[in-house]
Amino acid sequence: MMAAKRVARSAVNWAGLAEKVPVGQREAFRNLKATTDKYIQEIADLPETLPKINFAEYQRRVANTALVTQFEKLYQALEVPYPKDSANTSAKLQAAEKAELQKKDVFVATKNLRSQELNKVLEALDSVPPPEKMTKQMFNYYFPQAAINPNRENPGFYPRDRSFQFDSPEFGPYYNTPYDKKGLRSEEEGEEIFEEMMAQEKLEKARHAEEAKQLEEKAKK
Repeated sequence: MMAAKRVARSAVNWAGLAEKVPVGQREAFRNLKATTDKYIQEIADLPETLPKINFAEYQRRVANTALVTQFEKLYQALEVPYPKDSANTSAKLQAAEKAELQKKDVFVATKNLRSQELNKVLEALDSVPPPEKMTKQMFNYYFPQAAINPNRENPGFYPRDRSFQFDSPEFGPYYNTPYDKKGLRSEEEGEEIFEEMMAQEKLEKARHAEEAKQLEEKAKK
C-alpha cells in the first residue's frame, strides 16, 4: 500500500490527456497507458521496506552464531539508493515543458486575435448587401483588402495568377498582383511592381538552384 502511494505522487492525468489525443493515435495511446499501468503495478507489488528476517531463529539453529550476527548487521545496514538523475533529464523535461507552454500561449493568443478579426468580418457581412445584389464595385468598396482591380490596359486572364499572365508590347506589363489590390495604379507604378516581381522571382530561382546543388552534393557523399 505504501508503495502504491509512493508511485501515485507522479501519476499522469490520463483522462485529461485522452481528450487531446487525435483519433488516429488512440491505439498507441492505449498501449502507452497499458504499459505504464503494468510498471506501476509491478512497483506497487514490491514492499516499501526490506522484508523482516527472523535472525533469532538462525541464532538458535546455526552453530556459528557470530556469522549470523554479522549477516544481521549487514542486512540492517543495507540501503538501496533511489536512482539518481545523473543526466539531469528531469530538469531538461521541465524546461522543455515550460518552452512548449509558452509556445502554446503564443499560439492561443494568435488564434484568438484571428478569431476576433473573423468575427468582425462576420459582423460586416451582416451589414452589406447580399451576394446576389452586390456588384463588383460594391465588393471593392466594402472589402478593399480583397478587391481585384485589374490594369484596364492589360487586364490579364483568369485565374489572376502571375504564371498565367503575359506582358503585352502593345498594352504594357500586367500588374494585377497581390501587391496591387487597393486601387488602380499608373503605368509607371505598374512597371515598378513588375520589376520588383521579376527580381523576387530571380532570387527565388537562385535559392532553389542552391538548395538543389546542396542536396546533390550531399547525395554524392
